[in-house]
Amino acid sequence: MSNANKWLLGLVSLLVVLLGYQTIRENKFVNTDSTDNIGAVTNSINPQDSTGGPVRGSGADSTVFGGTFTNTRVGQTTGIVAPTETTLNIPIFKWGNTTDTAGGEVVGCGDRLVFMNKSVPVTQGVINATYQELFAMYPDVTFAGSQYRNEVGAETDHLRFDHVTLINGVAKVYLEGVIMLSECALPRLEAQLTRTATYFPNVQIVQVFLNGQLVDWKKLGNQKD
Repeated sequence: MSNANKWLLGLVSLLVVLLGYQTIRENKFVNTDSTDNIGAVTNSINPQDSTGGPVRGSGADSTVFGGTFTNTRVGQTTGIVAPTETTLNIPIFKWGNTTDTAGGEVVGCGDRLVFMNKSVPVTQGVINATYQELFAMYPDVTFAGSQYRNEVGAETDHLRFDHVTLINGVAKVYLEGVIMLSECALPRLEAQLTRTATYFPNVQIVQVFLNGQLVDWKKLGNQKD
């Protein structure tokens, strides 16, 4: 082989190596977090090539040669700012306002249930954080320039939120203390405790437990003051 041919072959080999390195450098990864809104986070990383398609390869140790690409995080997309706040949707009431054209679910004695938005530091356990915020709020709430009622907040001197679980679409809310409510207040409390969870599309059933016992709302209603 002549020196010219050897030089040309060397140049081609160098170009192959450089192109392979560029392919690795341009590989991107999609980092996806999924949460059950309670606190468990599932993380998956899916490699993509520079065109947005999946990286073809035989594993994390594959090479750029033979049509495969390395799954290294070199060249990972940067500049994405993680959120610092989470928006909670908290159910509250407009007192006996059945003529209010703004809408809202009518509960009990004509009260209208609406959802107020509140930003809190970012959290994966959104349902749990919403219940905590609901129990921390005062009975009288100002939202969007209007006055609303937080029935839960009126009961916190003898009723405490412990935790919530979510399994297979069933949210179980655990409380401690006693429930002592009047005819109109009881349906407000029930609605707030259940709608807080059913706001989330992955919740189909809500069960409330008081001191470890499942709450029978109908029975409580028959025992109202």
